[in-house]
Amino acid sequence: MNRKTKVAAAAGLILIAAARYLAVRHHHDDEIRRQTHVRAQRFKDEVGRAFAAGASQPDVIHFLRDRRLGFYSEGWDEVYLSVGQEPSDVWYCGPMEVGVVVTFKRQRLFQTVVSTWGLNCL
Repeated sequence: MNRKTKVAAAAGLILIAAARYLAVRHHHDDEIRRQTHVRAQRFKDEVGRAFAAGASQPDVIHFLRDRRLGFYSEGWDEVYLSVGQEPSDVWYCGPMEVGVVVTFKRQRLFQTVVSTWGLNCL
């Protein structure tokens, strides 16, 4: 086998290995995304069973503070609760938080949604 053939064969093997790695990594990342979104949906459902729209903000906040799972941020009319992280789809962000965002209007529960947000994007 001459040098060109050896280089071409090596390059082919590298491309096959890279493609396999990317396929396995993509499948792994998708599985992590699926699992974290399932956990977030379960938590959203738990909040929904405990409180209907219009519930008192202080009561809901007390409930949420007792059930912190990860990142927790409380604002004037929103609470972000992370249930886990998933790999980012973009190169300039680290892992994305997956969780539940609880929104209030006039100190009453307005909505609860599953969401994804970044904490460490450039």
